[in-house]
Amino acid sequence: MIYKDIMQALEENGSYRTITILDGKNLGAKILLDKDNKIMSANIEDISIFNEIISQVKDSNETNVYVIDGIRYVYEVAYDVPSLIILGGGHVAYAFAPIAKGLDYKVTVCDDRIEFANKERFPDADNIIFDSFENAYEQIPDKFNTYYVIVTRGHKYDNYCLRKSLDRKCAYVGMIGSRSKVKYIKEDLRKDGYSEETINRAHTPIGIDLPGNLPMEVAVSIAAEVTCVRHNEKVSEMDAPIKNYLLNNDKIDAVMATIVKKTGSSPRDIGSKMLIFRDGTILGSVGGGSVEYAAIKEGMKLTSDAINTYDLSNSESATLGMVCGGTIEILFEVIKS
Repeated sequence: MIYKDIMQALEENGSYRTITILDGKNLGAKILLDKDNKIMSANIEDISIFNEIISQVKDSNETNVYVIDGIRYVYEVAYDVPSLIILGGGHVAYAFAPIAKGLDYKVTVCDDRIEFANKERFPDADNIIFDSFENAYEQIPDKFNTYYVIVTRGHKYDNYCLRKSLDRKCAYVGMIGSRSKVKYIKEDLRKDGYSEETINRAHTPIGIDLPGNLPMEVAVSIAAEVTCVRHNEKVSEMDAPIKNYLLNNDKIDAVMATIVKKTGSSPRDIGSKMLIFRDGTILGSVGGGSVEYAAIKEGMKLTSDAINTYDLSNSESATLGMVCGGTIEILFEVIKS
């Protein structure tokens, strides 16, 4: 089953890339690519039909739809649930951790003081690292879809964590501090040979410019900034419940619903997924409300792959009578093993 292979790639690498045909007799045909654009898995024997589209997407890191000879292909770049590493367990971290968890990050808190690195203080955290900051990095996987929030108790530790984070492949690095402190640390980085491009990856002072300096106010500004960075890329994210279910179950009879096109103000982006079971229960979401209800009803009865468009406008022709003012196209893939 190709979705088992896809989830395994996601588990091992933190990301995956797939191409799926959206039209014609090969609707639903799918391949999984490795980092060198070689086909790792497919649900169709004649993989040569993907040769031209592979050559077109080889340098792309964005989810998108391509058209070749009148046939549409959706190229999906997807990441695991992003990890958010909070370095420091003080007042700002205490305020920020539950917000980060509410935003669907996998949250890790690191501190070298047991009174600040414990489950009682951070009940929402997925992982607590009570260790030196030097040792903490050895326990954090070096993956792109990782966000580092540096809020330690002092300049020495902030400086160390900033360097270690910038040396990694990550989506975001932010460090708390005054403008004078930031200027000093950046000069240090330049002296040690860090390029301007690398230095400019750091969001510091951390957070968007909001009034207020209370820990919760700072936490809100940090949350706003990491959210902007997270959704600035045209990539997909796989919901953890879907991934875990597909990895851990051998007998599956369900339908995967994926948004492959959107216009207007539809609530979810291309690549958003929902796993529909025959009894109507679901994992994930394609937007909620009437459109999701209609997709669930469609998915429950399907025995072969299909594609459907849902109109979210309030026009007379709208299929759902909603007023969002857009449309979404959903690919339904039958998963049976």
